[in-house]
Amino acid sequence: MYFVIRARFRILARKDEGENDSHNTSMVENVNQMNLHGPFMIYNWTKRKLGKCEGNIFEGNILSKNGYSHHRKVTLDDNVLEIIDVVNKDFQISFHTPCDVDTINNTILLLLDNNPICEMTTNKAIEVKKSVRSLYYLRKTEITCLSISAESGEYVKTKISFCPMGRFKGEK
Repeated sequence: MYFVIRARFRILARKDEGENDSHNTSMVENVNQMNLHGPFMIYNWTKRKLGKCEGNIFEGNILSKNGYSHHRKVTLDDNVLEIIDVVNKDFQISFHTPCDVDTINNTILLLLDNNPICEMTTNKAIEVKKSVRSLYYLRKTEITCLSISAESGEYVKTKISFCPMGRFKGEK
C-alpha cells in the first residue's frame, strides 16, 4: 500500500508540461505543487495539514503555496485499493504505467506480458493517452498515462482491484 500512496502523492516539480506529465500525481490548473529554480532547486515546499494511517486506511491533506489543497483517502480491503481525491480547484489525476492497457466495459485493465495484473474503475471518465517517463537522466521511454479530470470540490473515486492469478472480475 505504501508504494501506491507514495506514487500518487509524488511531487510535481517541473515547469515544462512534458516533464509534469511524467509523474503520478494530481495536476491543478496547470500549476505545480512546488516551484522550481533551474533544473534541480525546489522551493515553496507543500505543507502536510493532515497525514494519518490507521490499519488499512491512509488519509492525507497537502497545502500548496501555489494556492490549493489536495485531500486523499486510501483504503485497502483485501485486494482492492479505493482512492478518493478532492481538490479545491479544477484538477487532473495522472497515473503512468509501463503496462499494456485494455478497456472492457468502462473498466481499465492493466496487462503485464499479456496477463492482467489489475483493473481500474472510477466515477469519472478515464482518458488513455501516450506519455513518457525517464528512469535515467536525459533518457525517455514511451509509456501509457491514465488521466482523470474533475472540477473544484468534486471527488474522484478510483478503485484498483489486483487480479488473482491473471484473472479479472469480468471473467468467469
